[in-house]
Amino acid sequence: MPELPSSYGKNKIIFMIRDPYWGFAYWDISEELKKEHNLLNIDKFLRVYDITSNNTPDAPDSFFDIKVNNEANNWYIKLPSPNRNFIIDYGYFKNGNFITLLRSNPARTPRDNVSENIDEEWMLTDDQFALIMKASGADQLFQQIGSQELIKFLASNLNEEISSNPGSSPTSPFMPFG
Repeated sequence: MPELPSSYGKNKIIFMIRDPYWGFAYWDISEELKKEHNLLNIDKFLRVYDITSNNTPDAPDSFFDIKVNNEANNWYIKLPSPNRNFIIDYGYFKNGNFITLLRSNPARTPRDNVSENIDEEWMLTDDQFALIMKASGADQLFQQIGSQELIKFLASNLNEEISSNPGSSPTSPFMPFG
């Protein structure tokens, strides 16, 4: 099987979001562009723009620079805030000015908390919720103990289930309290 080339000779940068606080960029630069800008021994940077308010790097809310290894063609980027729009330029500094060689696509980081939007399609009526509580037996238990104790009880049952089924992993977001 032939090896993948180290470069495709295309001038492009792609920016992706990993989670609310991390992004990933990868890029490719043609030999022509490298020669045109004499990039062999010049420090390269990623300039990360927060473009949430204006959707343009010409008037960003803020930006920061990351010096990248000269041989690198990809980089993980620690982002300062969730729920924001970012765009990235790849370039270098000349006479104190940032020279942009490549500009990425914009990308938005997701929220890091629960949405305030309530989707009526997925809401439970009080009757439906009561039916689920009754089917689980939690309605009787909840009448006898408080919510903190109920969560501890459910978490201990989850831990018991996991320990009795080695190799399984939890599917519940509940973590036991100390």
